[in-house]
Amino acid sequence: MVKTLIDARAKTEVTCNEKNTPLMLAARKGHVQATQYLMSKRANLDAQNNNGWSALMWTAIVGYEGLADTLLSAGASYHKTDNDGRTACMWAARHGHLGIVETLLACGLNLSQQDDAGLTVLDHAQEHMEMRNTIAAVEEVNGYLVNAAKRNDMEGLRAAIEAGADLNLRDDEGWTPLMWAALHDSLDMVQLIVRHGANPSLLTRQATASKGLAHSTQLLVTLSSVSLDATTGCSRPPRKETGRRWTTNSG
Repeated sequence: MVKTLIDARAKTEVTCNEKNTPLMLAARKGHVQATQYLMSKRANLDAQNNNGWSALMWTAIVGYEGLADTLLSAGASYHKTDNDGRTACMWAARHGHLGIVETLLACGLNLSQQDDAGLTVLDHAQEHMEMRNTIAAVEEVNGYLVNAAKRNDMEGLRAAIEAGADLNLRDDEGWTPLMWAALHDSLDMVQLIVRHGANPSLLTRQATASKGLAHSTQLLVTLSSVSLDATTGCSRPPRKETGRRWTTNSG
């Protein structure tokens, strides 16, 4: 039906009274083929309805994990917030959809982000103990990563990476582990972080505004040799929980 309408030149961005687009409605109902077809016709992945909900938020609310993966792979933004300041991950946590929460955690999230009521992802998961333990474990390993980078602790950093820490995470000062490695002038640490998927463009942009950052010629050569474009979608490999530690599925 969707294909017939689109082929008849129906607009992909037409909305209902609640401002839901066809893509949102397909995602809400779990219609995989319709969602994929609308995406192939370049439907706006991040359009939001009257509540501020996007197609990704709808999948997080109703619990369609496969569709969430599809939207994220296509570049849907997991940073979007609705009218109450809630993200897709907050909605998934609130409704107990652990698989979607784990997928979004693997994308790299600021877990200290609060909605308009002052609630974090962990707060929204208060009725789901397994989920709370998962989120707490991610917070722990990410904190370990940041502290290791600040201390120029190579072994600590390596352990945090092996546990699946988010390498593009920013600390309270807005610095990523790669920025700290550059500040310490540690070529080995920079190479380790970039090799495991950190976005070097975050550093090269910051370096132009920070006199003491990435001052080493060798560091800048290392970074300029890596081409990686930042995207709004999730491109990190999914993590899997092993006890209280996290690891990526990639080598």
